[in-house]
Amino acid sequence: EHVSASYQLGNEIKKIKGKLNEIEQHKEMVDWLNITPKVKSEDPIGGEHDNP
Repeated sequence: EHVSASYQLGNEIKKIKGKLNEIEQHKEMVDWLNITPKVKSEDPIGGEHDNP
């Protein structure tokens, strides 16, 4: 049986979007539980860097 490439691609994109959605929901839940450490390496926190 022949399925068009665009149809297959559409199905793959749906699967990927579904997975991303699951990950996003899980991440939000974990953030809400405040388990994820908030690490921001770009923002220097006072005392972490030796400032004269």
